[in-house]
Amino acid sequence: MNEFEVDGHTYRSKKMNARTQFHVMRRMAPILAPLQSVATGDLNGTLVPLAQAIGSLSDDASDYILDRCLEVVERKQGEAGWAKVKLDGGRNMFDDIDLMALLQIAANVLRDNYAALFQKGLALQSNGGASL
Repeated sequence: MNEFEVDGHTYRSKKMNARTQFHVMRRMAPILAPLQSVATGDLNGTLVPLAQAIGSLSDDASDYILDRCLEVVERKQGEAGWAKVKLDGGRNMFDDIDLMALLQIAANVLRDNYAALFQKGLALQSNGGASL
């Protein structure tokens, strides 16, 4: 479980299953190159291409990515325990999750699910293509 805080609320996320990770990654393909540039600190000129790449995603692809991220997230409810952020049937449980909070939650889920993959990919690149 990955635990993190956004806007004063504590969230936790579990891993997506491998098949869901694959389908999310497939839909994220147009933004991977600009995202990697931002992640590796090459910010000069990469934020605009990243924004353009995100803007080029279809509504269906964007919804798929965000929905799969929210489906694995719960929010701490004080002594009452944890509540799912996305209810069965697709509705979000919490009306106070605005755009910035949504993006931060999704970023945490994506980082938790794909960090190892990208680290292995970078190591593979630097080793000249040696096997994982």
